[in-house]
Amino acid sequence: MKSEDLLNQPLFDDSPEGVESANALEAFLEEGNTDESADAADTDQGPGPSPFDDHVAAKKEVKKDTLELQLDEAQAQLDLTMLTPEERYKKQLEKAEITLQEAQKIIDCVMIQMRPWRESYKVGKNTRVTFQTRMPADTERLHRAMEDLDPKFATTRDYENARYNLAASVVRYGSREFERETEEDIGAIVEWLRHVPNPLFTILTKRLWEFDRKIDIIFQDGYTENF
Repeated sequence: MKSEDLLNQPLFDDSPEGVESANALEAFLEEGNTDESADAADTDQGPGPSPFDDHVAAKKEVKKDTLELQLDEAQAQLDLTMLTPEERYKKQLEKAEITLQEAQKIIDCVMIQMRPWRESYKVGKNTRVTFQTRMPADTERLHRAMEDLDPKFATTRDYENARYNLAASVVRYGSREFERETEEDIGAIVEWLRHVPNPLFTILTKRLWEFDRKIDIIFQDGYTENF
């Protein structure tokens, strides 16, 4: 086709089929513009809530709860500082559920009679273990053992520390009462603890921690003002 003929062609086909196609194209274009306007409107309104928003809100709530707990603990410590040593001591005993009468009995045994205090704890439905407070000789034995063993790892050091403290404290387990007269007797208990099942060893260390913590609370600052 020559260029002159091309220039003389109509801009669109004015036949019925051409008109129908043009109308369809115009309607399509208008529908597209409407969708774009709707998208723009949605964009103007901002995106809806997302899971990330929920996560951020949850973190803020946890942080708020943690802060409130820290403030409560700080207030409790501040309240303790406002008390006299005698009042503070009684408050700590009350928190640990230790009566003044029980504390008095333990202090008399250790301070006046100068002998170990003994106490039993459950380790099973029908089994109990009895511990006693340790003596300076027990601390010396532990230090010597640590120097000889020279553990390279913290876990090994913690295990040996627990084993020797248990051996220095355990008096009875179930129906078995341990001899504690000589260093050989204590060494036999140390060896016995090497062969107990791991779950039992863990329970024994937990009960000894409870016993030691109770004694520490009773002999904290303030007991001299009370007894």
